[in-house]
Amino acid sequence: MLEHKPAKGTHAHHHHDHKPDDHDAPGKQSRVEQELGGGGGGAIAHAADAPDTSITTSEFVAFNSGNVHVSESVAATLHHGDGPLKINLNKGGMTVGNEHFDVDFKSADAVTGKGLRVSGASVEVHHGHTHHTGAKIEDGYVGVDYTSTWTIKGSGKHPWKTTISISAFVGARPPHHHHKHWWQKIPVISTVAAAAAAAVVAAAGAIIATSPEWGPVVVVVLA
Repeated sequence: MLEHKPAKGTHAHHHHDHKPDDHDAPGKQSRVEQELGGGGGGAIAHAADAPDTSITTSEFVAFNSGNVHVSESVAATLHHGDGPLKINLNKGGMTVGNEHFDVDFKSADAVTGKGLRVSGASVEVHHGHTHHTGAKIEDGYVGVDYTSTWTIKGSGKHPWKTTISISAFVGARPPHHHHKHWWQKIPVISTVAAAAAAAVVAAAGAIIATSPEWGPVVVVVLA
């Protein structure tokens, strides 16, 4: 199980305080930081042969929707244009320079790559890639990890370009199981995730009924 380590605030890639032997301990990186190759307050996604003057900020949020639990990390990197760069997952807002606009990061469409809703600014949104893991168990929930990337370009008076990486675990608990680790009684460890996933799928109707937006995200992938 990965432990989320949210990094708040904005920092420039070309200025950080890590010493050569000052590495973050394994398991302390957020999913987004692992996807992009960074850790903690260190640099993320450096260009190989060019000076990196980009600015990155990231946030983490966890919430429940009916029987579905979502834990989500979002990282934004400003590659072109002037800062500051800020994101607010709970309020669905983003700021680049003097422009503030609404971005719905906490939607199933954003996480699964179907669509990133942006309003309040003159922008272009381009989908990068999306992938998900197989069944996994995290904090008593059975689900999957999703990672999606997006590019947002501002086309106003002062053009800018950002890359957004969304990484989330989406899971559910099968109804009517009072002990959240009931599947640990299954003797063969290789069958644990499969058995737990099958239980979620069997309860698909009840799970989707409690969360019409997020229920299908779990059930469809595990089926």
